[in-house]
Formats: sequence, structure tokens, C-alpha cells
Amino acid sequence: MPRRLGGVQLFALSFPGLIALGTAGLLFLPGLYTGARLGFVDALFTATIAVCVTGLIVVDTATYFTVWGQAWILLLVQAGGLGILTFTTLIVTALGRRGSLSMEEATAGHAAYLRHVKTDDLIRTVVTVTLLLETIGAALLWVLWQGELGGQGALWPAFFHAVSAYCNAGFSIFTDSLTGFANSSTTVLVVSALVVVGGLGFIVLEDLRARWIDRRS
Repeated sequence: MPRRLGGVQLFALSFPGLIALGTAGLLFLPGLYTGARLGFVDALFTATIAVCVTGLIVVDTATYFTVWGQAWILLLVQAGGLGILTFTTLIVTALGRRGSLSMEEATAGHAAYLRHVKTDDLIRTVVTVTLLLETIGAALLWVLWQGELGGQGALWPAFFHAVSAYCNAGFSIFTDSLTGFANSSTTVLVVSALVVVGGLGFIVLEDLRARWIDRRS
């Protein structure tokens, strides 16, 4: 009888699973490319880099992919940045069900650092805070870029780069990355802040918030 996977094993296997899903999407989903599709090796490499939020590219994300292709990559970045088990647990609990014991074990590690926090509540809070901070970052970038790109033209770049920066992914939908904004100190500050806050992570931010509240009380 096969042994059930524990939390650590499930967590480790979730990333290859997400990479396989991302690769399949790059190979078979319609409307992702402006020209020829990626071959298997390049699709596997791109999906792996997106899930592992590393930012290396074999093709220009800005010109090789359509908006839908860029959105697929960004979805992989977001899932890799948060963790696929975080997404899975959130969906399961939203449906009113309870995840398996191994899944709870895999996602409960961070909860041990926070007092009186259930795993399900922690997952929801992490996702909510992540989306909130990314939205704030996207709004700030949109304000900064609309003068140059136009109100509608700045929407998708602002959102894409806010998520990419927060997840420390390094992907850009500008061919020259953010070189064109090198002289915009406000753009550099917003992107840098997203990178730092995302790099610190929710647990560190929550601990800093709790310490600040304790000192004021």
C-alpha cells in the first residue's frame, strides 16, 4: 500500500506540478503568442523561471507574447510567489471544505510564528494583503506612467510590473525592462518598495506590525 505524502513532500511536489501545468499552457493554450510557439525546452524553461520567480528569459516577454501570454506568465509568477498550496487551500476553504491533513501540515508552518491564528485564516490574510499591496503598487505606477503611456495604455504595464516586483520575479513587458524609467526617481522608489516588502514576506511584516502596536500600547 503506497505511503501517503506528508506536508513537506506535498509542498516540494507542488512546484514541479505547477511547472508542468505552466509548460503545458505555454505549449497548447491558444492566443499566447504573436508568432511561433515556444518549443518544449524553452516552454519548460520559461515556466520554471516564472514559478521560481527568477526572471531569466529566452525570448522577449514584451514582443513574443500577446497580453494573454503575458497574463499566463504573470499567473505562474503569482502562484509561485504565493505558493501553489496557498492557492489550493484558499479555494478548498472557499468551497466550504477542509483540506487534507498533509496539506494543512504543509501550509501551517508559518502559522506557528503567529499567535492564535488558524491556518485557513492565515492563508486568506496572506492572499488579501498580497493583492492589496500589489493593487496599491499598480495604482501608483499607473499614476506615474499615464502621462507617458496614456491612461489605458498604462493599466496593464502598471499591474504586471507591480505583481512582478512584489513577487521578486524580474519579468518585464518592456523590451528594455525599466531602463526607460531610470531617471524617474518615483518609479524606482515604488518598484524598490514592492521588491523589499515582497521579499520580507507576510510573516515578517505581521511581526513588525505586532511589535509596533505593542510598543504603542
